[in-house]
Amino acid sequence: AYTYILKPADAGTLITQATSQEVHQLTPFNEMTGAAITEARQKLVLEDAKVVHVTVPEQELKNRGSIQYQFASEILQTPIQLFKTRSPETKIKEVLQHLVQNNQQQVQSDAPSKFLQLTQLLRACTHENIEGIWRQYEKTQLYRRWILDALPAAATPTAFRFISQRIMKRDLTDAEAIQTLVTAMHLVQTNHQIVQMAAELVFDRANLKCPVLRKHAVLAYGSMVNRYCAETLNCREEALKPLHDFANDAISRAHEEETVLALKALGNAGQPSSIKRIQKCLPGFSSGASQLPVKIQVDAVMALRNIAKKEPGKVQELTMQLFMDHQLHSEVRMVASMVLLETRPSMALVATLAEALLKETSLQVASFTYSHMKALTRSTAPENHALSSACNVAVKLLSRKLDRLSYRYSKAMHMDTFKYPLMAGAAANIHIINNAASILPSAVVMKLQAYILAATADPLEIGLHTEGLQEVLMQNHEHIDQMPSAGKIQQIMKMLSGW
Repeated sequence: AYTYILKPADAGTLITQATSQEVHQLTPFNEMTGAAITEARQKLVLEDAKVVHVTVPEQELKNRGSIQYQFASEILQTPIQLFKTRSPETKIKEVLQHLVQNNQQQVQSDAPSKFLQLTQLLRACTHENIEGIWRQYEKTQLYRRWILDALPAAATPTAFRFISQRIMKRDLTDAEAIQTLVTAMHLVQTNHQIVQMAAELVFDRANLKCPVLRKHAVLAYGSMVNRYCAETLNCREEALKPLHDFANDAISRAHEEETVLALKALGNAGQPSSIKRIQKCLPGFSSGASQLPVKIQVDAVMALRNIAKKEPGKVQELTMQLFMDHQLHSEVRMVASMVLLETRPSMALVATLAEALLKETSLQVASFTYSHMKALTRSTAPENHALSSACNVAVKLLSRKLDRLSYRYSKAMHMDTFKYPLMAGAAANIHIINNAASILPSAVVMKLQAYILAATADPLEIGLHTEGLQEVLMQNHEHIDQMPSAGKIQQIMKMLSGW
């Protein structure tokens, strides 16, 4: 509410007092009982007025449009604790000396605040400042460790450029490069220059000769592209071209390991324009895809999961077609049904899926899809309300035929909880894919989800493939049976170490 006191004057009306009162209501949690209210007031009183005669120059001024402010690359201040960032190089040396001298035997209570200060000071540094600090301390291991821990957390283009240069010059060990580069790629603010710099570093084989580093960097580049293109439906071709070229090259050379890596990176990127590359590894969409190993086909289906966030309709069409193809491997069809249900299909699609299960000949596929639907009927998460209702109807149609299948068939489990007063919840998914030819499951996928403030995050996902494990355990089983218990354990661990 705004209140004004007006007074007549010779030239019109004069405002002598203005009072404002504002009430701000924030409801991060429950709308009924979780609101926070803040009241702000301001009062302005006119004390005096001075008449100033301004001479306006008699000349024609050119119309240059409206005023626009262009945001520069300001320093990313952490609002929890603000620091003065003048003379950063000198203060960085002081903070480094304090951290090294006081945290060798035991971590002190002020170490987090000092590390935060070090990170903030590095954000204020120029490239020359960081170079000078590195040259001074690069041969001192204790100082070197703190610098390499703080640089990725600084998350500035300057820090990322410095890390890239150090890796290309071979100044970092493989372990240091993996930790520093991957962390920096996940934390740095993405823009066109940063994405281009990361692509030049990651996809040049001369820069990353360590296989583990290159694998982690390619996957991190996919995540970087996902953040860079998060606000747009169509990602810029310059960002996706390195990934597409890498995928095309791996598929053309029939290199299984690099094809899997490319598919996972495309899945991390999650862009609809990558679907054509993924279809090259999907049976039924490419002539040679059916000849690819099952692992590649499964990874190609899994790569569609993130793309469904932007193009759910297209992903539902692809996964439904894969599920309906009875000539495909059962594991590929089960993963296709999993991805399809993760897109939260409509009632019509769920009904189509249920009708197909009534005629399904593979009990592994039927058991997995039915158990997944049945688990979703108990979901209390708000985003699953419509899907839960649709699955409830489908389960009633299928329960008479599929409800008594034992655990030797593939299963999917879903458990979740949601607290409306906190507007937060958690969910856990476990997918067990069995193989009729093995007593052990061929794959196990576990995923944790978190719901908070109308956002969903997947903090952890673990996938295990047991291909070849049964054959390893069955080798020399007669010799192992004759050993004592301790010897059996040692022999089994020895065999698993090479699996």
